[in-house]
Amino acid sequence: MNSEYILETRQLDKYFGGLQALNKVDLTVKSGQLVSVIGPNGAGKTTLFNVISGNFHPDGGSVYFNGKDISRLSSSRLSQMGLARSFQITNIFDNLTVEENLRLAVQSRGASSFKMLTHYLSYSDYIDKASEISRVIGLEGKEKMIAKFLPHGDKRKLELGLVLALEPELLLLDEPTSGLSIEEIPSILEVIQRVKEDKNKTLILVEHKMDIVMKISDYIYVLHHGTIIAEGAPLEISENEQVQEAYLGGAV
Repeated sequence: MNSEYILETRQLDKYFGGLQALNKVDLTVKSGQLVSVIGPNGAGKTTLFNVISGNFHPDGGSVYFNGKDISRLSSSRLSQMGLARSFQITNIFDNLTVEENLRLAVQSRGASSFKMLTHYLSYSDYIDKASEISRVIGLEGKEKMIAKFLPHGDKRKLELGLVLALEPELLLLDEPTSGLSIEEIPSILEVIQRVKEDKNKTLILVEHKMDIVMKISDYIYVLHHGTIIAEGAPLEISENEQVQEAYLGGAV
């Protein structure tokens, strides 16, 4: 294994019945990068995320995280190792406040975890950490709001906060701008940029909005019918004729 890569997939295959969703996918991600995976609908992007994050096991090939083969590990085990994922559908505790959502996520990583019969105010370190995360995700001043009453854009921020609370080295962000209005997108991008500036964090992004991908990515992989057809820096990808054909040739 090459120690400069935090994540590497080798010859990754995944089948669903007779359909091959991933075909010999080789992908490498350096620590501290923001790498995007793009492609038309049905290209295999979400399947790739599901395999990397432990929701599916590959039918061929391997996934390595920090040099360790994680191909057969569960998503919960990967989370403990420092790999966390957000989803297209917002995953938060609707009836709890922003602070409570974040505190519980932080507490799940703490040594005391969920001891019974202990008042939550005794967990001051967890509350402080939750406040710090609320600043990072742009929800400072909204900590006492019930999550279900937040605007959709703020709910997406809170979900990112829950992922950050797990203190991952590697974050998989599955369409973080999904369902957002044009007005809400810039604030989500600010959060992602803020996380990217943390040199201890590496991000892999699946996103359909090409202007966003080209703006924030260090490196891009293009999937088409489960196969990587191109990879490179944003400028290389934007000028790649095979990529243009995949998008403009009727696939999208």
